[in-house]
Amino acid sequence: MINLSASHLQALNKIRRTIINYDCCCSYPPFIVDSIELDELADYSCSLLDTKDHSVDSVWWNFQDADEAPYPSKFLPPYRLKKYRKWLSEGKDIVRSYVAATHKRGYETFISYRVSGGLESDYRPEAFRDMGDQIGISFENQVIGDSFEMLAMKREHPDWTFPGPVHAEQGETYKWNFAVSEVRKYKLNIVQELAENYELEGIELDFCRGIPFFRIDQQWEQRECMTEWVRSVRQMTLNIEKQRGRPFLLAARVPDNVLGARIDGLDLETWAQQNLVDIFVPGARSLDIDFDGFRRITSGTPIKIYPCLDAHHSSDAYQNPTMEVLRGVITNWWYQGADAI
Repeated sequence: MINLSASHLQALNKIRRTIINYDCCCSYPPFIVDSIELDELADYSCSLLDTKDHSVDSVWWNFQDADEAPYPSKFLPPYRLKKYRKWLSEGKDIVRSYVAATHKRGYETFISYRVSGGLESDYRPEAFRDMGDQIGISFENQVIGDSFEMLAMKREHPDWTFPGPVHAEQGETYKWNFAVSEVRKYKLNIVQELAENYELEGIELDFCRGIPFFRIDQQWEQRECMTEWVRSVRQMTLNIEKQRGRPFLLAARVPDNVLGARIDGLDLETWAQQNLVDIFVPGARSLDIDFDGFRRITSGTPIKIYPCLDAHHSSDAYQNPTMEVLRGVITNWWYQGADAI
């Protein structure tokens, strides 16, 4: 079991009522409108925090989907949207701007990292066309290269991947295979770059996007590979914590029930027993969370349970649920022992 310092536990025990997990790189319109500058956009995205009537205590920004980066990176190619490329060429760093805007308002910030990414690229032509029609511009002119071009790293290392789900437009996709040690090292480098380069209070590892992580018939058998990777991330963030002299928390967004996680090759029981994470964020698009299972595996540990409500995608057949439904779900969660939402 990994031992945690008193200051680390104090930071973990901080009251967080509501956390916003903001998918700021899939909100395409602001990023391609030439009149919007980066700092202005960061302030706009933080504008909820400037109001008085809210219960938000923490903001977790997501800057990465597929396997490209809108920020300067040694390990990931730049996003193929022209606006991102322009900012990078001007020496502007979107992550630094957003973190600064959040801290300026007195709120802590995490980065949420999608462990396996989405498609080869997230620039879906149909999404660009629909959004372009709404604001009267052509999104397709904002993309550099082929929307579904395979990543160079996957082309160079086909043995690091396995065939994934077939996409309606893209066709065959290829997923990172975490049973391969080189993949785990590559992914650790990406997370470490974020942890070292930015003044964060923590990082969330998002295991709910980009599933599967192993070949379908080998998921539970390969569970130790993912446990080893999570342990390496934990050790890395604790080393940064020691160097900086202030806590660095680690969260994991996982399936809404413990059994589902096992099917995906995620051994949450071992993660909890060994203190590999500070926070479990169960759920993605479901209103029904396995609280009994998560309380069972975290009993006797300091790990917090922050169930997640996706306000954008459909949840359990609810499309844009009413406020009454949302209040009922969240009240239910509070009574079942959620530490935050």
